[in-house]
Amino acid sequence: MKSIKYFTVLLATLLIVLAHTAPSIAYASEVNNTVTQQVTNENNVITHDFIDGNGTVIKTIIEDQNSNKITEIYSDEKFVYLKVTAEGNTETQVFPKEYIVDPPIRVKRATEMIGGWYPIAPWEYTGIAVGKNVFAALTDVGIGAMASAVAAAFGITKYAASFLLSYMGASYASTGSALANILDANGNGWIGLYKRAAARYPNGPVEVYLHKTL
Repeated sequence: MKSIKYFTVLLATLLIVLAHTAPSIAYASEVNNTVTQQVTNENNVITHDFIDGNGTVIKTIIEDQNSNKITEIYSDEKFVYLKVTAEGNTETQVFPKEYIVDPPIRVKRATEMIGGWYPIAPWEYTGIAVGKNVFAALTDVGIGAMASAVAAAFGITKYAASFLLSYMGASYASTGSALANILDANGNGWIGLYKRAAARYPNGPVEVYLHKTL
């Protein structure tokens, strides 16, 4: 029994050490019955993604050990919350979400693949928009953590957020301001979230929803 307990403690310690020292490593641990925490370390920027049973990022905590700053992002139906702790001070900013009734963007259905998927429906506005200042307020979070920030702000999966950044040409946005300007494609100060059903092959069943912003 003692040897099992010793091995468990040793394994937990090893995971913590790896997460804080490896150049790029990720692992997941269960927070409760429905939420899992996934930790990624990239160049001493440690990202903690809290993921629900549907794969949605409900909160992300970005710990930048280079600047000793912690950024926490999460959202609910009405607001996006951004909490930054640096030099012993914590500042919380609250950004309202906007819900707008907007007709779908009707375009001819494409047969070419987008990111490895075949679109089978037009882009449709989800009705959710956040102010571009949400992302403009992000500083020094690192390129690798941007997908987590977008996922937590919109309440989507990290995979969907990664696709969104790639589709919008924002995968390598190095600052929050640059990211905000790219995602606010129409320049009205709001970043609207659009989705589009897609399949693995032409005319196949819906398997994923691709996302973009406008």
